[in-house]
Amino acid sequence: GVDVASLLSESQIILAEIEEVRTHLGLCGISCKKVEAVLEDAEEQKADSPEEYEGVREGMMASGSELQTGSKLRRLVLSRQFDLVAGILICVNAAVTAVELEYRGLQAGIALGMNSAEEATWRGADDAFRVSEQFFCAIFFIELVLRAFANGLGFFF
Repeated sequence: GVDVASLLSESQIILAEIEEVRTHLGLCGISCKKVEAVLEDAEEQKADSPEEYEGVREGMMASGSELQTGSKLRRLVLSRQFDLVAGILICVNAAVTAVELEYRGLQAGIALGMNSAEEATWRGADDAFRVSEQFFCAIFFIELVLRAFANGLGFFF
């Protein structure tokens, strides 16, 4: 005889796995008819042929792990922690810009005869400000690309 309770329990586990894969698809923003068809076929095959279903299930789980990798990046980019780090970088960039403006103001004071040359000379400041500008430009470009990737092309519209 067939153990109905065991079969019901296994069916519930399988349905939970299918729902997990669907969740991963949703997190990735994927609306792929082929994947949906495979999921529907798997639901139909779970009782008809356990061996055949196992092959479909393994394929779904492989797809799920690939999607989870992509969705991890998306979840990271859309997380509060990512926003917090981006906000901190913006604040640090603003502080560096304020220091650079102070430095440029001191240099302008020399040209106007209001400051001494010793007061406005910071060794390596020009190079440091140039490097920091390039650094923040690269970081904010990477942030933009990551956000565009996570949100899709709709991010720009």
